[in-house]
Amino acid sequence: FWLAGRLHSTILRGKKNYHAQLIEQAITETFPDLEKVAALGMADPQWGEAIIIVVNPGQPHVEPDLIKKEMKTKGYPIDRIIFTTAELPVDPRHNAKTDYGKLKRLIQTKKIS
Repeated sequence: FWLAGRLHSTILRGKKNYHAQLIEQAITETFPDLEKVAALGMADPQWGEAIIIVVNPGQPHVEPDLIKKEMKTKGYPIDRIIFTTAELPVDPRHNAKTDYGKLKRLIQTKKIS
């Protein structure tokens, strides 16, 4: 039995479920120098939802293609990576958990792109 996060953060890409927290964990374990990572699903005509990764990169910079390649070997097909220096929104109650709804809105309104 494995708890993999909340239902609202589950990404349905094609006919397969992906859990945002497991993707985030795989990325931070593979690239520990990244400051902050968030994974979320965004509407996509081909997949239903595309897997989008938002990264506060830190130092040193990691190439997006390397992240995609490494995650593909772990079973996570990443569709898009957004690097930003903007602070990623967090749930105000915990000040640690990613606020996925707010992050989606920031991407949709191009405040993070």
